Formats: sequence, structure tokens, C-alpha cells
Amino acid sequence: MNRAVFLDRDGILNVDRGYTFRISDLLVPDGVPESLARLKSNGFKLVVITNQSGVARGKFSMADVSDFHDALQAEIVRRGGPVFDLIKICPHHPDGQVIPFNVACQCRKPGPQLIEEACSALAIDPGISFMVGDKWSDVLCGVRAGTTPILVLEPQGPSHKSSRGLRYELPDDARFETVVDSSGRKITVASSTGTGAVEVYSSLSSVVSRILELSP
Repeated sequence: MNRAVFLDRDGILNVDRGYTFRISDLLVPDGVPESLARLKSNGFKLVVITNQSGVARGKFSMADVSDFHDALQAEIVRRGGPVFDLIKICPHHPDGQVIPFNVACQCRKPGPQLIEEACSALAIDPGISFMVGDKWSDVLCGVRAGTTPILVLEPQGPSHKSSRGLRYELPDDARFETVVDSSGRKITVASSTGTGAVEVYSSLSSVVSRILELSP
């Protein structure tokens, strides 16, 4: 069985501008291509798991999503990064206006369906895999799929996080605290009854270093 890192897109791989789809808005933060290359060279499958409800809302089309992903992949490769093994998209939202995407689906995060489909397609063992995202829905998705979730609290570059991001969707019982691991290092964790303790880092490069420590 393979091991993988499942990656949210906006806010992790590219700057999140809110319904990001224009190629002119594509900005891959420093360190992202190199971080992905480290994971790939250590035997991890790389799978993008992204909600794109803008399709259901009529803000952009599936063709726009595909074009943006082509541009994202090309930019990562141009800067020395690897090719993704798979990109999984949920274009649905029940509040949308565009048929047939305006439905309540099973694939939208925090549901685990996209990860489960990727595991089946690529023979991935979720128990030795990770889900990396910047929203609590990513954390819940990772937990429900049986992976280890890791949270990126503040993605690099400007974003709309203050109005639509992590703190907006935290569960009522969530709390952040600093703990000391067995080596004496301080680690920030976010906890809730639905997830347990989830480690929190400030950049993808820090997350990758931690993943490689946990999966030598």
C-alpha cells in the first residue's frame, strides 16, 4: 500500500483570493514547490482535495477549474516541483444555482469521499497518510477518512482568512494550546471533541518537515 499527503488547494498550494479561478490570480508561495518535491522524493503520493463551490454558484465553470489546475501544475513544475498524482474536486453546493451542481453531495469536505476515492484509485493506506489544510473542514475530512490531519494556521501571502477562514468555522469547544513533545520541543495543537489534538504549523514547509519526522 502507498502513503500519501492529501493537500487542500487554496491557502496551501496557492494564495487564496476567495473563489480563486483566474490564472492571472495564481500565486504559488515561496517554498511550496520545494516542499512538494521533498514529499515526492520520500515516496509520498500527492493528491489535491479541493472544494470548488464557485462552480455551483455560477462564479466560474469546470473548464475554468481545469485551466487553473493546469496553470498551477505548470508553475510548480517550472519551479522544480513534482507532478500531482491526482486532483479531486467537489464542485457542488446546495445553495448554488447551476444545475446539476446545486445539490447536497457526499464529496464536499468535511466529507471523506474524495479521499476515499483517491485511496481506492492509488492503493493508498489512509492510516499512514496525512491531510494538510487551512480550514477546520480539512481537519474533519482528514479525521473521517482515517488520515492524520495537520493544520496550517496562516498560509503565506494575502488571503481573506479573517472573514471566511479558520476561526470563522471553529467548533464551539475548539481550543489552542502549546504542548511539549518527547524531545522537549514546543508544538501548538488545536483540539476539539470531534477531532482530538491536531498539530498546527505556520507554513507548508514546516508541515513537510514534521511529516518526514513522523514517517521516516
